Amino acid sequence: MIYRDYVRFSVLGQPIGKGRPKFTSYGKYPRAYTPEKTASFENLVKMEYRRQCKDKRFADDAMIGIVIYAYYAIPKSASKKKKEAMLRRLIRPTVKPDYDNIAKIVSDALNGIAYADDKNIVDSAVHKFYSYTPGIFVELYNAKGIAMNLSFTSTEAAMTESLLNLKYPHEDRFFGI
Repeated sequence: MIYRDYVRFSVLGQPIGKGRPKFTSYGKYPRAYTPEKTASFENLVKMEYRRQCKDKRFADDAMIGIVIYAYYAIPKSASKKKKEAMLRRLIRPTVKPDYDNIAKIVSDALNGIAYADDKNIVDSAVHKFYSYTPGIFVELYNAKGIAMNLSFTSTEAAMTESLLNLKYPHEDRFFGI
């Protein structure tokens, strides 16, 4: 098994999200199956990972971070001014597929190939942009030992402190403590 701290690869084509399973009956028994579009895109992700990253695989107990950059095709109907704003990332896609379905299709496709199981993913992000070249770019990294540098507002900090002390925010007001 080969372990590497960081890999990245790309898959060209319009981003596709994970589709809901379809159901059919086989005699008197229901049968669930993955939609063809979902299965095809998952296979494309697997194929591109193997082609670009060879046999690189994270350790079975690795804590993995994943960042996905999804680039959507600029609509042909967009004005020149709007196209420029899209390329400058002033306008970003608020269209389907949803960010969670993009993450799901990629992480499921890499199960058993880049890592043992997607349960090992402890950190993730999906960023959606417009481009003349649609596709997804995926970065996988070892998240072990990476402390998140989060900046909290005073309210969030107080809530976090309360949770760390096993005390809910404002519980004294609600429970008379």
